Amino acid sequence: MATLQTSATSRDKSDTHGTNDPDGNPRPPVVGVLTRNLIRSPVVSWIIPARIRHRDRNDVLFIHHNWIEVKELSRDGHLYDVTFKADFGSTIRSARVLGAVRKPAVPAEESDDEDFIDTIIKQEEPEPMEITSESSQEIPPQMLVLALESKILVFMFAIQHSSENVRFISYQRPLPATTQYPDQLGKHIAVDPKSRALAVAAYEGSFTMYGLKSMEQLRDEVEFNGTLIEDRFLPVKEERHFIIDGVILKMEFLHPPKGDDHHVILLLVVSRDKRTRLLRYEWDSSKSLNVAEPMGFGQPVSKDEQLPLLLIPFTTSPGFLLVCEKVMATYQDILTGHANVKIVKLKPVREPEVPKEPGSSRRFPLWTHWARPMRRDDWESENDAIYLCREDGVVRFLEISANRDYNGLAKVGRLGINVDSAFASLDSGTREHDLLGAAGDMSDGGIFSFIPRKNAAKRQSIPSWTPVIDFVTVQDLSLSQRSFGSGGSRHRKRERVFACIGRGSEHGAVCELRFGIEAKSSARITIEEFLEAGVLGMWILPDMSGSGLFILITDPRRTVLFFVAAMDGDVTEISQDKTSIDLEARTLSAGSTREGLTIQITDHSIHAFPPFPAEAFEQNFQEEKIVAACVQGSIPAILIVIRKRDSLYLQGGIISLSGTGISLSGFGGPVRLSSESSSLSIQALGHQLYAFVATLDGRLQIYRTIQGQPLIPFIQHTFEGDFAICDSIAMISRSSNGGSQEDFAILCGLRNGSLHIFTLQAAETLGWLTTLFHDKHYLSSVVDDQTFMHRETILMGSTSVTVMPDTTSSKGQEFLCSRAIVVCGADVCRLEYAHNQRQLRPATINSIWLTDQEEPGFSQGPLTAIAQFDPWNCNRIPGLSNNLLFLIEKSNIHIAQLSTSVPQAIPRRIPIGGTPVRIIHLTRFNMLAVGLTKTTVKNNKRLVQSYLSFIGEDAIAAVEHHHSNSLKIGRPGERIMGILEWFPSEDGKSYHFIVVVTLRRHSPPAETGVVYLYRITRGHDLSVSTKLIRAMEPNSPVYSVASYGASSLVYSSGKNLFLHTLRLSDQKLQPPSIFLLSSPGVHISVQGSYIYVTTFENSVSIFKVEGLRLVPQFSDQEARAGLHHLTLPEHSIILASNKHRTMAGLWQPPKQRINNSTSTLFEAELPGSATRLRRGSLRPPWRNGSMSSSDAILSSSADGSFYQVELLDEASWRLLRFIQNMAVRNAVVCPFSYKGPHHRHIEPSTERRHYMQVDGDILLRLLERGLPDDTFLLRSMLEHEPDARHRLYDFDTAQARCERFSELVAAALGGEDNEDPVQAAVDYLRVVLQPVM
Repeated sequence: MATLQTSATSRDKSDTHGTNDPDGNPRPPVVGVLTRNLIRSPVVSWIIPARIRHRDRNDVLFIHHNWIEVKELSRDGHLYDVTFKADFGSTIRSARVLGAVRKPAVPAEESDDEDFIDTIIKQEEPEPMEITSESSQEIPPQMLVLALESKILVFMFAIQHSSENVRFISYQRPLPATTQYPDQLGKHIAVDPKSRALAVAAYEGSFTMYGLKSMEQLRDEVEFNGTLIEDRFLPVKEERHFIIDGVILKMEFLHPPKGDDHHVILLLVVSRDKRTRLLRYEWDSSKSLNVAEPMGFGQPVSKDEQLPLLLIPFTTSPGFLLVCEKVMATYQDILTGHANVKIVKLKPVREPEVPKEPGSSRRFPLWTHWARPMRRDDWESENDAIYLCREDGVVRFLEISANRDYNGLAKVGRLGINVDSAFASLDSGTREHDLLGAAGDMSDGGIFSFIPRKNAAKRQSIPSWTPVIDFVTVQDLSLSQRSFGSGGSRHRKRERVFACIGRGSEHGAVCELRFGIEAKSSARITIEEFLEAGVLGMWILPDMSGSGLFILITDPRRTVLFFVAAMDGDVTEISQDKTSIDLEARTLSAGSTREGLTIQITDHSIHAFPPFPAEAFEQNFQEEKIVAACVQGSIPAILIVIRKRDSLYLQGGIISLSGTGISLSGFGGPVRLSSESSSLSIQALGHQLYAFVATLDGRLQIYRTIQGQPLIPFIQHTFEGDFAICDSIAMISRSSNGGSQEDFAILCGLRNGSLHIFTLQAAETLGWLTTLFHDKHYLSSVVDDQTFMHRETILMGSTSVTVMPDTTSSKGQEFLCSRAIVVCGADVCRLEYAHNQRQLRPATINSIWLTDQEEPGFSQGPLTAIAQFDPWNCNRIPGLSNNLLFLIEKSNIHIAQLSTSVPQAIPRRIPIGGTPVRIIHLTRFNMLAVGLTKTTVKNNKRLVQSYLSFIGEDAIAAVEHHHSNSLKIGRPGERIMGILEWFPSEDGKSYHFIVVVTLRRHSPPAETGVVYLYRITRGHDLSVSTKLIRAMEPNSPVYSVASYGASSLVYSSGKNLFLHTLRLSDQKLQPPSIFLLSSPGVHISVQGSYIYVTTFENSVSIFKVEGLRLVPQFSDQEARAGLHHLTLPEHSIILASNKHRTMAGLWQPPKQRINNSTSTLFEAELPGSATRLRRGSLRPPWRNGSMSSSDAILSSSADGSFYQVELLDEASWRLLRFIQNMAVRNAVVCPFSYKGPHHRHIEPSTERRHYMQVDGDILLRLLERGLPDDTFLLRSMLEHEPDARHRLYDFDTAQARCERFSELVAAALGGEDNEDPVQAAVDYLRVVLQPVM
């Protein structure tokens, strides 16, 4: 082991030198960097309908830059998230689907064959797939083909094992290697209409043809006895490479003539020497690809067709349509050698096709994509139907009949969004309308229904937050104080992220980016008039007729009942004369049972109402008063606390419905309580009932009963700390030991903002203890040691915590829930435990965000009450979703649909009427200042005017928002490049300024810049007033500005760096200090006495001010095309991003070196260039303890992706990099990564800077895919002996790897006595990989 260690560490040359360099500075520290994707880019390249999971699943695939999403289209015309796949490790260059031909959905009453293969969805919704479903273990009708930039061709489909477990099965085939990027295959993919062949083409010069096996042959080879043999999934039977001369513009397979079943026709549109021609390849599919040959030298096209936008094959013949900028051309009879061409010039545009925002571009919008809607076979055999979409969202419909009649472009409508290539026709199984899906290009996308002779209707929004030009982190003091009281800042100074997104007056916006689970509000009920005394509770009750549901809310004086109709959502308040529910009293608890009983408990009575006309049950309390109550409809049981004189008693019973009526059977006599109750709950586990009673003296008491026996004390726990009073109790199930044994989590929400979690063992394990009730001492010892344990305490905030089971996760006959909903102030969260884990892990908590499609700027406020529908009641109301969430927020009841997908980005858009380019937070006013441009057209000329808009507190923290007065900046054509809030001071007086720097274009083409100084004030009406103090006009554009010292500004104009000082007494500027940079500065910041400047070509330079001079101190030792930087003074590190998609960590020595250089500690490679680097306290309270510092580092790219960045000390980096080096060689973790010889070293090395990066996404997959528990994959990589082909260069035996791993764990986590180093490392991974948002 010592020899291997020596050989491994000898590669780290930095370890062999001294501790100081010649300048007297210490050696640069060994610092690693962890990067993980926090928010994936929403940019969609293609939308592809495909049944890749099952023949009955109407899947829609969203193909992104380097990941894919699988969504399912339901009968209501909405898309629902299914899963995603983001482990390709490469850019997706193109994508297509192959397999069975799509057919329109067949209503169940018209289908004689229940197994009709071409049915996308039945008339009824398919049942959720179970893990035992035989149909899930078969090859679906279609599969996805991807061409990756890593020169891999991927064939893949998915298998649904359960409602939450989707597994992808793939086959990879290397693409032919090339030396130049234009020759690299993957730019185009075309699939034969009958999926007999596949063509993959480069940008120019060549393409490869693949002969494919039929779906029937694949099923015969892969399916065996109801299971899939994945190693036999080999869809390609042969391939052949072709060389052509020219640039390949388009490529498609044409439909063969009817009756010619073996004919394959490939068409390429090729350009060479500014001339475009059509090349055709044909062959017989029953023969080898060796017989495929080009047919002639190609047919030239007309001058107007030189650069076609779209190539659309017809389905009725081997013809096709070329859509160009000015013409459309139909080609028929191409198999004769020379096609007949019919060219139609596109008519001049008329309303409503005039671009809605003509100033967004100098050119007229182009046609960007097409889609073929689903039609019946009898119609489709004689006609072609095509939708064309323009980049500004205009949609037109085209019909071409088999007799080649061209029926013209029918006007359809306007989507109201910008569209690129992500456009598709979806089939929802209805006949009334077509459904089109489009992803937005610098705007939101959507799902749209097109009904003949009616305007397009938007059914669902597909959010987008691109491009992200700038973003800022904001601490909203008003929200934190409102949510957490005066002590809120002591626990949480959480910041929020606001970004500049979109383009144009319609789509430009400030977007708040949030992360979590979405709850889409589908209805809103205003109850402001009922809130005078405050809402104390809300319950959801079924209408036993199945026509709707009831919402019951209560205040301290009365009860209010609303009826919500299931058909149209109409809301009606129910009066006392139309209901048996007591509306004159305060309701303490309510609910319904599986038998259909409706139960209401008030402070003086218990009511139970049957589901049919019969006598109701009522028990009144004359001398006693009910002070607390709980209804558990799944048992069904009730629990109450009554006050009789000065004493408190706990009582409970089973309430049931029989032929003789409604009865209440009590649990023996009452139990006296020593303190007043603060919360109650009752649960059934096996044959026993557990009563949970929390009291105002800070105790939790648990009682148990069986078969109607008296309540027996079981557990007593005392909470420690101030205000440690339990206000809410819930129980959820969670499994351990690989699922062989089940235990339960008891969640207690305390008044001090903390959540305490206990575990209780399953009732089956405790059954033998029931005979020991008389031996309380023995029972208590067993309970304390085995059955009841305090697991964890989680800080949620500073106000009382409410917990409730999430009924959307209920299962089994007892409807036990596996998730919970936690509410604390304005925070709503979902808590769950990872199932199928051999050891119990800490809970996972994700925020729930309430959204409203009708109001994109909706901001969630504090919640008064929250409720869900009992799961056993969902079937009583036809069509009712089982994942509804009811929330009282401000003066509204929201009925929301809770997403069951994984946590994701949830944007909130604040429209600003222009294209935003810069954003800052005005800390003194708690406002956002946004620089934007507005474009208008006047006399056929585009006028671009810049503005500075102020968005007030109401837009940051509330639903209602308005824009304060906007400030016009400069002349037309002048663009804002930077904004700064400035507080210059002199003689003890401080002033409030805002500085705006611009780029001004002149005619003839020339560029200058302006620095504007505005005095800023705010009036009593919260409006912002500005006064221009100075305008400096340097000779070059000004890209960035920062404040220095008490009253100085530093900015860059061209290659000049200026330091200007303002004399506040007379508001005059002193002569500037100027330093000539090697290239123009793009970003400036100041930290202490140092000035940091990022330049276009030379990375970061660091200056100091000595006297009146700017003196260079340090600079990057490498020339990088700089974009942005972030200083980390506590580490003496500067993070610097550049245009080559890397982020460097530069170490600034304490003393100036002879060569003035910084040291590069690491380089992190990112999928996109980091255009902004920011730092902020983003972690919620329940994650603040995850890292040593609560501040998080975020990087953003223009494509909307956000990355989380963490610095690592040497020991942590070595441990995590050691794990990563093993993981990249594992096919489960990195199925598409290249596993060359350089991956055979697993000992971390500091030889190269990019080795210092740890890819958090790889480590996250290591945990997520580690079934049956999250240690499985890591343990197997350590203990598994590799075969001869995969032998490692170091630590080649399991013993050597395990010993080295134990050493790394001890060094990073402290201590050498870890009983299980693998488990300790996994626990550490779960902490370090937690998302900061």
